[in-house]
Amino acid sequence: LDQLYGYMLLVGPILPEPARTTWMHRLTMIARRLMQQFYAPSTEMFWGAITNAEVKRLGTPHTDFGHSVKTFWLISLIGELADDYQMFTAAQRRAA
Repeated sequence: LDQLYGYMLLVGPILPEPARTTWMHRLTMIARRLMQQFYAPSTEMFWGAITNAEVKRLGTPHTDFGHSVKTFWLISLIGELADDYQMFTAAQRRAA
C-alpha cells in the first residue's frame, strides 16, 4: 500500500502522455487485484498476506480495521483519478 499512495498516486497525474495512461491503467489493475485477491467479503477486511491459508485469518499482521480502511481509501482515490466511478463508489461504500 505504501508504494501506491506514497509514489504511484503522486506521480501518475503529472506524467506526460502516453505514460500517464499506461500508469493509470496499472494503478487500476492493482486496485482490482487487491479486491480480487486480498479482500474477504465475509469479514469486510483485507488480508495482510495471502501466501498461504494460515495467514488468511483475523489477527495476523496487517489484517485489521485500519489497514482495511486505508486500502478502501486508496482504491477510492485510484477510482477518482482514473475516472472509474464504480471503483470509487464501491470503495467508499465499503469503507463506511
